Amino acid sequence: TSILRQQLQDAVLSDEWPLERFAEEMEVLLQAMLWRYTVWIDQPTPGGRLQNLHYAAVKRSSTGQMAVLPLSRLQKLGFLALWVVVPYLGRRIAGRLQLERWAQNRPWLKSLVTSIVPRLVAVHSLLVALNFLVFLRFGTYSELRDRLLNIRLVHIDP
Repeated sequence: TSILRQQLQDAVLSDEWPLERFAEEMEVLLQAMLWRYTVWIDQPTPGGRLQNLHYAAVKRSSTGQMAVLPLSRLQKLGFLALWVVVPYLGRRIAGRLQLERWAQNRPWLKSLVTSIVPRLVAVHSLLVALNFLVFLRFGTYSELRDRLLNIRLVHIDP
């Protein structure tokens, strides 16, 4: 998406991009467009195409064989949520927490948020580390998001 963003800046033909204050939203829009024209229609991403990989659901049949299936609609929407929407919201919330004025009138809310957010971050970091260890041992899900959605990167032409 950084290449697309740079091309948008070049198209404006100025040193200062007039939409700079919407950079986060433009990034999310570009990521959503990439998702729409790749994952949503069961096509590999540009990088995945170069590596001969795409996302798929892998199920083990009763005979023990691995069956590669296209992603379900729920998995595709979960992909959008976990790869695009949740990171965007996390960045926006983190930026909002940096501002002191958001909780001036509600000190109880500030204490609640400042005690919960670090714990959530710590739990997430622990889960990511555990998933990485499991990945190193069994090699199935490279990311926690993949494990949550039960999707894997598989070869297009094995």
